[in-house]
Amino acid sequence: MKVFSTPLRGQLTNQSYSRTATRLVQQRLAAKHMTLEAYANEYDHAAEVNSKSFIMLMVVPLAIVAWLLFRRAQPAFATHVVFALHFYAFWMLAFFAAIAVVLVLLIGGIAKVLTPAQWDMSFSWLHFAITTTFLYLAVGRVYGQRGQWRAIKLVPLALTTAAMTLGYRFAVLVITLATT
Repeated sequence: MKVFSTPLRGQLTNQSYSRTATRLVQQRLAAKHMTLEAYANEYDHAAEVNSKSFIMLMVVPLAIVAWLLFRRAQPAFATHVVFALHFYAFWMLAFFAAIAVVLVLLIGGIAKVLTPAQWDMSFSWLHFAITTTFLYLAVGRVYGQRGQWRAIKLVPLALTTAAMTLGYRFAVLVITLATT
């Protein structure tokens, strides 16, 4: 399974930024004098490699946001990097657990009622809910946050992880277009 890379056709049709992706791909195709069909295999292979190579980049923004929110509780930036690494390790485990749930639903025949775009959206929301719950628990344990401040500080952390998931896909698109 190519779980962290999005094929070119998926970039062009199933993303919130697909219009921009289409424009960027058309520019790349014109520069290379290639058709979409000819370029798709080259892109898909490179995107698979790039997606594995750059996944650790998602740690940096989360560590920065955690540092901004909790620097009084934990002034050492390394603590926030470890927090972010730990979170993304869980993020990947939750990703695969959510895939297992989706596979069970597919085997059960529920796949017929949802389009691929609806599956992607449902999967994304399930994954987001699981990882946000984990973040809520982790903020209490790592930073000693309790009560309303824990919930308030959870919002920018959760939004950062959501933005990084979407931003990561777009970054892989841009980097792959630039390097192929």
